[in-house]
Amino acid sequence: MLKRGYWFWFINILFCLFLILRGFFDYQNLKEKLVVLADDNEVRRGSYWGYICSQVDRGEKWQRFTFCSPTPILVYTKLYPEYSYGDFLSFKGEIKLPTSFSDFNYPLYLAAKNIYFISYYPQLEIASGRLKEKEQALVFLNKVKERARQLFNKNLPEPEASLANALIWGFKKDLFAEDIALFRDLGISHLVVISGLHVSILGGIILLFFYLIALKRRFSLILAGIFLFVYLIFVGLSSALLRATITFFLILIARYYKRLTISRRMLMLTFNLVLTYRPVALYLDIGFQLSFLAVFGIYYIYPLHLLFFKKIRKSSLLCARLFSYFFSTFFLTLACQLASWPILINNFQGFSALAFLVNPSVAWLMPLILAPLLLAFLFSIFLPSFSFFFFLPAYFFLSLFFKIINLFDIGNSKLIAISPLSSFGIIIYYLILFISVFILRRKYLKGQTKTRLL
Repeated sequence: MLKRGYWFWFINILFCLFLILRGFFDYQNLKEKLVVLADDNEVRRGSYWGYICSQVDRGEKWQRFTFCSPTPILVYTKLYPEYSYGDFLSFKGEIKLPTSFSDFNYPLYLAAKNIYFISYYPQLEIASGRLKEKEQALVFLNKVKERARQLFNKNLPEPEASLANALIWGFKKDLFAEDIALFRDLGISHLVVISGLHVSILGGIILLFFYLIALKRRFSLILAGIFLFVYLIFVGLSSALLRATITFFLILIARYYKRLTISRRMLMLTFNLVLTYRPVALYLDIGFQLSFLAVFGIYYIYPLHLLFFKKIRKSSLLCARLFSYFFSTFFLTLACQLASWPILINNFQGFSALAFLVNPSVAWLMPLILAPLLLAFLFSIFLPSFSFFFFLPAYFFLSLFFKIINLFDIGNSKLIAISPLSSFGIIIYYLILFISVFILRRKYLKGQTKTRLL
């Protein structure tokens, strides 16, 4: 008879294998459907009626959104008139299959989002229609999100406003192209998009706020869970954000019932829950792959930094503490890079060597940016006349963030180009990594046991 702990792993591993197989078949079906559509690759012209069912992205000369008719269509149109989520439109124009790039399968990427056709500058007219209650709720949230974006733009200059909108509301398209390139070259793109780090910080801030106003512990945990659920819908159901939110929910549930959290079990359970919602993510969603591999690195590789510089970490000197912080953050970056290195290489053909220096230099600023931004937004709702003053602390730390990263901007690309790995190379890499981590963790755990005995 299996013990309770073994039953957990037995059931979850079986369920995980089922989800992996289901995702594989879904992935093959998507590829077959694209092959069939490609064989009949003719430009179709027609008239459709529907509504905008995605956030409207705006470039310098265009708007882009998903038009939900019988078949979802990715639409590019002129910058004016401006459209918004939930607008009903009559559509007349050409639709065709998206074109693949040399290093990116764009049709497959869109097919994973259930989009198979694209249209450039069709004839659009505002039409009448009524949304379902679920869509009406999403339209309301999108309007609130747009008002929040305008509030940030009103009280912060550029490029601080664009970064703030990306950090809190997920408006990645607001970032300037040169800033996006710099973040990528410095290896800090994960810091400027909503990820597990941001969910943890925002969730912690909200929880601390409820504790400070003397709410009961369990009631605070429930309110924090509601906040995270609304926030998840608010900014979009990306795989990385979904993973982080589920993990935080599991921590809240454990704290509600005063139970311990076991990282291995949380990782396994979260993996299965995300794949239940989106089985094909394992094969198509790079964000999903990088998110879980990074968490694996944090759980299993990062603790190994405690094997090094033990005497320095025990010192109370300021220089020793600063060294411990930089080494800890350096090793955290290294752990995430080691765990996700093949995926990074195969998708981006390189990695940033400066990431090991830049991440420790700016990572400490993230709570100091996110907390003032969130508080400024909340206070501005009730006292809009003083919103400029509420945003001043956030502006200071956002400006400091840009000043620090500009110190590392040396003018040319900082990416080290590496050829993609073969499937066999990836298997060998992870085999060596797992064996190395297993041996070092045994040494680490043996040291922990000795410490407890002493």
